Amino acid sequence: MLPSQSLNLYAIIIHIYKGGREIPVEGTPDSCIQLYKRCWNYDPNQPPELEEIQESLLNLSGKENFGTSKFDEFILYITPKISNSDIQLSTNSN
Repeated sequence: MLPSQSLNLYAIIIHIYKGGREIPVEGTPDSCIQLYKRCWNYDPNQPPELEEIQESLLNLSGKENFGTSKFDEFILYITPKISNSDIQLSTNSN
């Protein structure tokens, strides 16, 4: 069940703030689960960079579980966004 089906937006925010995360969907490749668990890390120095996420997805073992056409469609969608030099992340609170 998706969180949005059982929780409202504020309940989801509180759930995540308290450290709650989704339960991996059965059949999700382990490499994908490990990748998104790394993305959840609270330490700003620990999550992977966008380029590493892209590379991991491109090399994902078990991508057949997603269906090749859907996976390829997703990669085509995210690649220009990740490669866009206008993307800048900052933790400065100025």
